[in-house]
Amino acid sequence: MDKVSCHFSNSGASLTSHAQCQGDATSFIRKSHDNRLCPLCDYCRGTFVKAQETMDPKVKESLPGQVVFTDVPLSDASIAEFEAQPKKERAGA
Repeated sequence: MDKVSCHFSNSGASLTSHAQCQGDATSFIRKSHDNRLCPLCDYCRGTFVKAQETMDPKVKESLPGQVVFTDVPLSDASIAEFEAQPKKERAGA
């Protein structure tokens, strides 16, 4: 199985709550609002889940998909699906 980098390992996250990113993804999350897979290491997934669990409900309601996601194990099939996703355009890029 190929290695996949954590979403936050190449995102300039050194100044954010993901500063302790471990680099290699250990699983994916599937974001409900766009059905895309997002690779995360254990540390970043924990930070993401904690933020989602403690977020004010009014803030959640204002975000796409209300921060709902499902876990997807890292596998050859999920890696292939992730690699086939069109690259997401970043705002202002």
